Amino acid sequence: MTKRKILLNLLLDIRKETELLVEIKDILDEINIILSVLETQNKLLQDGKFDEYKEQRRPNGLSHFDDAHRIVVMNIIDFMRMKDQAREAQASVCIICTI
Repeated sequence: MTKRKILLNLLLDIRKETELLVEIKDILDEINIILSVLETQNKLLQDGKFDEYKEQRRPNGLSHFDDAHRIVVMNIIDFMRMKDQAREAQASVCIICTI
């Protein structure tokens, strides 16, 4: 095989990019599962089933309910950001594959 043909084969080989797309898809699936759990937790916290805990305050004035709700909301925001980043990476790899 000539040097030019070897170089051309290397340039046209998109196996690594395909592997990256598979990994990104797996990551997106996992993020979606985690978001589903977090959204369920958030819904449960908002449905009023834990209202009795809203009134129980610690010495610092915060309740365990407030902490739990804040943590769930912050995790949703963080995982939505991760999902956006993964989608951007996916789009970038797709662009590379089409060049």
